Amino acid sequence: MDNETRKEPAIKRVEPVQKQPKKRVHRMNRSAFRIKLLTMLGVAAAIILGFVIFFKIQHIAVAFDVGGQTLSEQELPAATGSEKRYYSSEEIIEASGIEVGDNLLTLNKAAVAAHIKTALPYVSQVQVKRSFPSSVTLLITEFEITYAVCDEAGQWWLINCEGRVLEQSTEQEARKHLTVEGMTIQQPTIGGTIQAAGAEGTDETENAAKRTAVLQVLQALEDSAEIAKKIVTLDVSASYDIVLWYGSQYEIHLGTTDELAYKFAYLKGVLDEFKAQNQTYLSGVIDITFAEGRNARFQPFE
Repeated sequence: MDNETRKEPAIKRVEPVQKQPKKRVHRMNRSAFRIKLLTMLGVAAAIILGFVIFFKIQHIAVAFDVGGQTLSEQELPAATGSEKRYYSSEEIIEASGIEVGDNLLTLNKAAVAAHIKTALPYVSQVQVKRSFPSSVTLLITEFEITYAVCDEAGQWWLINCEGRVLEQSTEQEARKHLTVEGMTIQQPTIGGTIQAAGAEGTDETENAAKRTAVLQVLQALEDSAEIAKKIVTLDVSASYDIVLWYGSQYEIHLGTTDELAYKFAYLKGVLDEFKAQNQTYLSGVIDITFAEGRNARFQPFE
């Protein structure tokens, strides 16, 4: 076959693939994202709505912390030997501001505790415990030790270790408590905090220092309950020369408020040593100011 009659094979023309416009792809992605977002929002709204509808407070209980034990109001007399509590369960619930029907999840525990402590000054600590689906328990700790201080007019008031005024008292009742000497308070209000009073011309700085010293010593005594129960007087006639009376047996000189925890621990050691040596009959001055070295000094009364 010659060259003139040879035929070349036909070549097919391949058409280029048409790509989808990018804008259409973007629209589809945005649409899918919107659907997912709306679905998630719908689920979240349903969950929140369920919480609001179903987790309603139906039961409010009150328990008391006594020496590390959690007791109901009915259990207190058998455990403590006394029916005296400062507040009833009804008073505590009312002060909390919690009502049946409130939402358990949105309950502000800090606000509840603050309401109770403000309205009921004998309350030391409040724990708010949720129990799903519909219960809340208020665990109350009351101050076990209270103190007495006199105002400018000669009226006695009971306070706690934080300096909060608890109630007005008679002198006879006040003397059953540790009494603060060498400082009076001004314009006390129940639930308020004590402020040192001073006669005209007195050093306001020293008055403030006395108040600070009183609060620091009382709070330190809270951690030394065994000693605190025997202390009858706290004398802050001078804020830098604090004196305690342990019954009528020991006049204890603390000096300043420096190292109070250590001083009370040291004092307990001294008293334990007297007991171990059968010298509990001794009476006198125990000096734990540490003004001269790190040892206590004892000077018997003459």
